[in-house]
Amino acid sequence: FRASKIVYPLLLRLLKKMLSGNNKVIILIGSENLVDENNPFTANERKKMIESVIESEKFDKTRIRFALLPDEKKDEKWMQMVLKINEEFDVIFSNNPRVLLQAKKHGIKTISTGIIQDNISATIVRRLLEKNLGWKKLVPKPVSEFIKLRQEAIGKSNKKTKG
Repeated sequence: FRASKIVYPLLLRLLKKMLSGNNKVIILIGSENLVDENNPFTANERKKMIESVIESEKFDKTRIRFALLPDEKKDEKWMQMVLKINEEFDVIFSNNPRVLLQAKKHGIKTISTGIIQDNISATIVRRLLEKNLGWKKLVPKPVSEFIKLRQEAIGKSNKKTKG
């Protein structure tokens, strides 16, 4: 069971929305144990990308915490991991209907993020990134800079192993 991944400009609106109505925000980064077609970045890389947006927008970092969660196929087991996070929370923001359903089952207020707009989703961004086609305009500038540096590092690494 995966928490949704958000890497495009809608992230800015979502962070602003979460911070405007809450004293503290815990950002769950799911599938921490996976790097695959659906998760081309490690959990720590995804965290760094979000942190770069937080930094560039000068959000109050003291109000934001991260929690990394492994991938879990069973919804209830995944929700139990969320509930074991050592911080109180009273609302879950998500665009994932399975996450929203589990939270409601446990009496937790939910807010649908509506993060998929104009037919743009993280999946589409990942596919464009794979093909290096027009993805930069879909992500915040700090994220595109992070990805560019990562691609350059991978390119240099590949040249060393081939040479």
